[in-house]
Amino acid sequence: MLRFLLLLVLAVFASADVGNSLIEGRLLLPPKVLKKGVRVVVDGRHTSYARQNGTFLVWLEPGVHVIDFAVREFSVPQIRVDVSRKTQGKYRAFFNDAFRSAVPDPIEIEPTAAIGYFEIHDGDWTQMFRSPMVLMMLGLGAFAFLMPMLVDTEELQKASKEMQAQGGLAGGFSGLQAAVERAQQQQQQPQ
Repeated sequence: MLRFLLLLVLAVFASADVGNSLIEGRLLLPPKVLKKGVRVVVDGRHTSYARQNGTFLVWLEPGVHVIDFAVREFSVPQIRVDVSRKTQGKYRAFFNDAFRSAVPDPIEIEPTAAIGYFEIHDGDWTQMFRSPMVLMMLGLGAFAFLMPMLVDTEELQKASKEMQAQGGLAGGFSGLQAAVERAQQQQQQPQ
């Protein structure tokens, strides 16, 4: 039994990440945003989520890594972390921008700006007339209003009587064909 426990302890230590460093940090975001979940992405690979209190833990191998935070509502700066190859657990963190300013230890990151996805309008009611859909509706409304003024009522009554004589709209193509034949016969008759 003692051998089994010794082998188990050796297996745990052998599988431990030798040379890796634990990076701890905290995001200073509103609790409502943290409850939705903030992904911590290292070198373009998804690694973990930030906790609801804003803290995050990331195990990194020796070398240079870029940590990014996937948040929809806020713009959060990227962090470049240089993990020491010589000393285990030692690292330096910098903001990944043009200035490469150092991030204090422990890492605390504030959002740089809130992201607005929608354009806020100033409430000017004349902007409604700039929409193509509204312009089309206004044009059709004006046409429907002015059309009865442009049509002669006597001619309209005459046309409706002809349609009723031909069977109305129920006659369909047969009524149309009969009207075309009558028009051709009238043209052939000498006047």
